[in-house]
Amino acid sequence: ETAEYIKQKLSEEVSAERSLCKYEPSKLLLKQCVLSRLSSCNLSESSCEALSSVLSSSSLTVLDLSNNDLKDSGLKMLSVGLKSPHCKLQQLRSDGLLFISEGCDALASALRSNPSHLTDLDLRYNHPGDTGVQLLTSLQENNCCIFSPSDFCQLFLDSNSAQTELKLSDNNKKATRVEEKQPYPDHQDRFDIWPQLLCGLGLTGRCYWEVQWSGHVHISVCYRGISRNGFGNDCVFGLNALSWSLECSERVAVYVDCAAGSLSFYTVSSGQLIHLHTFNTMFTEALLPGFMLCDNGSSVAMFTSVT
Repeated sequence: ETAEYIKQKLSEEVSAERSLCKYEPSKLLLKQCVLSRLSSCNLSESSCEALSSVLSSSSLTVLDLSNNDLKDSGLKMLSVGLKSPHCKLQQLRSDGLLFISEGCDALASALRSNPSHLTDLDLRYNHPGDTGVQLLTSLQENNCCIFSPSDFCQLFLDSNSAQTELKLSDNNKKATRVEEKQPYPDHQDRFDIWPQLLCGLGLTGRCYWEVQWSGHVHISVCYRGISRNGFGNDCVFGLNALSWSLECSERVAVYVDCAAGSLSFYTVSSGQLIHLHTFNTMFTEALLPGFMLCDNGSSVAMFTSVT
């Protein structure tokens, strides 16, 4: 396809200052570009279809698609271009695309079909699952590519922040609301009224974690300076300028890109990530995951966390 056609296909998703590649005096020559940065551009499926065509017929060698919510459908389209014997791509940054195992299947198939060029593949901050990681690891072992998998960190609930009706278990990975007050010592970080608690680790950069819960729970992030005392809204997750919160009813995934000012919530169901809501703001300091357990018997447990 012509350069002007691809430019038209991308015009709604890519701002003027984030062009697909270098400009020449009179027109955009996609067929000759070697570097494209399309991170955080809200690319759609139509964009992926156009990019797939570019990959299969151009000299593009470096492509940055990080922090675009393409999921499996977008990655499948891109994989068609990667599979082409004419694809010259050497480096692909796909961190934060939030694809899962189906996307890994398509990507692995493309790399097996055309293993000669792509040598550097960044897969951080995605949700490939064990099967997806195994597929791509086998390609790495066969010298098809070198990829960066997700870097895992462990998030633990902070006992010093837990209100006294919240009981911690599983090495501080789970909290349950109970009737009997817990014998926690006095601490300046403890919520004294609202049944809330935080994780102890402040997060910056790009981070992803999953939470399994039951009952009535709010999933949140906040700044460390949120108030801990009294009944006021300044203490309640989501009711002040220091916190963001989602009340939901399934297993939840949270993805935050502090630099881009993006906080997204997803449901996790049958291996699929389904977008619920995205907050866009300017984060000015590290964020703490937080939880409110509204009813007796409600519980929350930390699962995968990636940073």
